[in-house]
Amino acid sequence: MFHHADKDNSGYLSYQEFAEAFKTLAYGLSDNDIKTLIALADDNADGRITWEEFIPVAIDCIKTFFARNKILQKIKDKEREIRREALQLVFAEENAKCTSIMMKRFKKIDEKNTGHIKI
Repeated sequence: MFHHADKDNSGYLSYQEFAEAFKTLAYGLSDNDIKTLIALADDNADGRITWEEFIPVAIDCIKTFFARNKILQKIKDKEREIRREALQLVFAEENAKCTSIMMKRFKKIDEKNTGHIKI
């Protein structure tokens, strides 16, 4: 990522190169997020981010993004579960009615009370 972002092959990233590199990631970083990362990365505040300055910030970001993605997936899974449970509650009465109707019809067809019917 560093070498790809270093457009002029200077061996360091300008703030613009750094910002563009992180904007290309699909993590929805705001301009303020990127400015914060730049401040964290540029240890000596010389306006250039070296490989050595870049690596710790990049690793921390990747770890954070992976952790965030795991949490977001858990949230999505929980929301799906809640929707499913809500639908079951909303339609519980209708399900019970359908089950009752089906059981009555089944018993009517199952004249010998075997628990099986032939189609």
